Amino acid sequence: GLTSPMLDPVFRLRPLGSLIRLLTHPLVGAPVFIVNMWFWHVPAIYDIAVTNASVHYVMHISFLASGLMFWWTLAGPVRGLHPLGTGWRLFYIFFTGFPMMILAFALVATPSVLYDYYEQQPRLWGISAQTDQQIGGALMGTLGELTMFIPFTLLFMRLTSEEEERADQAIEQPPPSVPRNGATPEDARARSERHV
Repeated sequence: GLTSPMLDPVFRLRPLGSLIRLLTHPLVGAPVFIVNMWFWHVPAIYDIAVTNASVHYVMHISFLASGLMFWWTLAGPVRGLHPLGTGWRLFYIFFTGFPMMILAFALVATPSVLYDYYEQQPRLWGISAQTDQQIGGALMGTLGELTMFIPFTLLFMRLTSEEEERADQAIEQPPPSVPRNGATPEDARARSERHV
C-alpha cells in the first residue's frame, strides 16, 4: 500500500496537498460520507441512478471517494495529518455509524416500497418488492455495523491499553523526596523567606 514517505511529496504540492488536507479533515470527511449515502438513497435520485448508466457510475465513484475521505482519518498512511486521539477516533466511528443505522432501519421499517424501479422488476423466488427492500436494509445495517464494529473494537482495546500504561507509569514514578527532618520543599522555602 501507499506509505507516508511515498505520499509526503504529494502533500507538499500547494493546491493538491491543501485540497487533500481539506477533504480528509474529520469535520469534512464524516459529514460528506453520511450526506452522500443518504443523498443517493432518496427514492427519486436512486431510481435515476439505477436506470441511467452515467449517473450510476457517478454514484459509485462518489461512494468510493466519500469512503476514502471517511476512512483516511482512521487509517490514513500519512503521519501527522489530522491526528486524532484514540478516544476521538471512537467517537468519530460512533458519530458516523449512527446515521447509517437510521437509514438501514428506514428501509426495513417503511411500510411501502420506496423505489419504483424495483417494484417494476420481475419477482425472483417469489419475494415481493417490499420484502426485497427489507432484506436490503437489514443487510446494509448488518454489514455496515460490522464494518464499523471491527475498528471500534480494536480502538477500544487500544484505549484500554493506553489507560493501563498511564496508570502503570503513575505507579512507577517515585514519590517526591522528603528531607530527613520531615520538612517538605515548601517548608524549606518558607523558612528561607522568613530569614530574608
